[in-house]
Amino acid sequence: MNLHQEQAHSGFNRTRLVVLAAVFAVAGLLLLISTSANTTIATLTLQASETHIVTEQEVTVDVVLDTGGEAVNAVETNVQYDPLALEFVGVVPDSNAWDVALDSPESGLVNVVRGTTGGGVTSSNSLVFTLRFKGLTSSIDSSVSLQDSAVVRASDSSDIFGTSNVISVVVDNTAPSVSVAQPFANSVVSGSANVAFNVDDNIEIDRVEVFVDDTSVRILSSEPYSFSLDTTELSDGSHSLSAVAIDIAGNRTQSTDTVFSIDNTAPQATIVSPAAGEEVAGTVDIAVDVSDDNPVTEVVFFVDGEQIGAVQSAPYELAWDSAGATDGSHTISVRATDAPGNVSTDSSVVITVVNVVPVQVEIVTPQSGATVNGDVDVAVFTSGVESIDYVALLQDGVVVATDNTFPYAFVWDSTTLSTGSTAELVARVHAGNEEYASDAVSVVAENYINSDIDEDGTVGLIDLSILISNWKSTDTTRADINRDGVVNVFDLSRLLALWTL
Repeated sequence: MNLHQEQAHSGFNRTRLVVLAAVFAVAGLLLLISTSANTTIATLTLQASETHIVTEQEVTVDVVLDTGGEAVNAVETNVQYDPLALEFVGVVPDSNAWDVALDSPESGLVNVVRGTTGGGVTSSNSLVFTLRFKGLTSSIDSSVSLQDSAVVRASDSSDIFGTSNVISVVVDNTAPSVSVAQPFANSVVSGSANVAFNVDDNIEIDRVEVFVDDTSVRILSSEPYSFSLDTTELSDGSHSLSAVAIDIAGNRTQSTDTVFSIDNTAPQATIVSPAAGEEVAGTVDIAVDVSDDNPVTEVVFFVDGEQIGAVQSAPYELAWDSAGATDGSHTISVRATDAPGNVSTDSSVVITVVNVVPVQVEIVTPQSGATVNGDVDVAVFTSGVESIDYVALLQDGVVVATDNTFPYAFVWDSTTLSTGSTAELVARVHAGNEEYASDAVSVVAENYINSDIDEDGTVGLIDLSILISNWKSTDTTRADINRDGVVNVFDLSRLLALWTL
C-alpha cells in the first residue's frame, strides 16, 4: 500500500470511527453531556519502556490519553516508526472497557482504532493501548510518532485531538570500550590508592562496575570513572583489577586484568653508628641499616627532632658536624620511606657531644704514695690547653724546674730529702694569662743522709768498708747510696764528698 492509499485507508478508518461513535450514541450507550461547541483539547502521549535497546531486545510503547475532562468514547491513532530499526510485534490492550479494532500493520505504520461503551472515558491519564517492538539493526535515532490521530468526544462525536509527542528509540549494538588507567600494571601502591578507568561509548555509559580479584567492589555511575581504593582492607601482595562498562542500551565490555601489588608494610630502619651512649666530637658519621621488600626512596636524618639531611639511595650515611651542637646529650633519629610511600617509625640513639675538651694536667709518674730516692723522673700529661708557654714543677709549693717542650718531663733530685720524709709535687701549666695546676702527688723519700751508711752520725771508714764490701752488688743495700741499682764509683764519689772523719 502506497502513501496515498495509506492516507485513504486512514480516512476510511476515521469515517469508521465516527460511525462507531454514532452507533454507540443511537444505541443509548453514549451519555450526551453537551452539544454546544467546546474548545477542550485532548492529548495523546507516547511513553517508551526503554529509549536504548539492542537487536532482538523488546521495547513497549504506551499510548496514554489525557481527555481534558471530556468524555471520550473513541480513539484512532496511526503510529509511525522506522521499519529498518524496529520490528512491530503486536498490540497489548489494557484491562479497561476499550474495544479494539486493529488493522494489519504496514511497513512503518500501525493503525489502531479503539472505542468504549458506557458513557466514555474522562481520565486524565488513561492507557489506550501498548505497542510492542523489538530491535533490528543499529540506528542512531529511530523516532516513533503519531500521524493523523483522532480523539472523539462522546457528547457530539467531534474530534478534539490536539497534540502528541515524538519519542526516540535507539537500537545500539556498539559495545563501549574500557581499560584500566590507574594503577599501572605491575606498580606497587599503598594506603589510599587512586583507581581510574578510560571509558568511551558511541552514545552514553550507564555504569562501570569495578572488580578486584574478581570481586565487585564499586559501581561508578558518572564521570570521572575513578575512586580511592583503601588498600589497607586488602592483603599485601599481588592483586588483579578489572572493570565492566555497560552502556544505556545494555551493551557491555570487560577490560583486561591489570595486575598490581599492595605494600602497606613500612621499612625497618636502624642506626648502626654511632652507638647509643657514645661520646662524639667534630664530624660524626651516621650510618643506617634499612630493610624493606620494595626500594627505599629516602632516609631522613634528625638531631633532637630537627632535620639535618636526607639520603635517597644506599649507603644510607650522613656526616653531621656536631660543632654547632652544645656539649651534652643529643638524640639522633632517622625515618625511612619506601617506594609505595610507607614511612618507618623513627629509630633513635642518644649520644653525648664533647667538643669542648676539658683541661687536664696530671703528673703521670711518680704516682702518689710512691717511695723515691735519688734522681726521680717526673712525667706530666696535659690536654685541653692550647698554646702552652711552659710547665713548672713545684716541690712543696716551690718551683724547682720548668720545661717548655713537649713532652713535658723533669728529673727531680730527691736526695735533698731525708729518708722517710715526704714531698708534694705539683705540675703547673702556664698558657698566656692562664694557669692550670695538677693535683698534688705525695711521695716518700728513702735517701741516706750524707752517705752515712751505718747511720752513726758520721761518714767515715766504717761507711767506706760497707760500700767496698758490697762493690758491684745489685742487691738492695744501703751501700747503693744513689739508688741506681748497683754499688759503684758514683756511690763512692758521693760518700767521699761527704766524708767527715
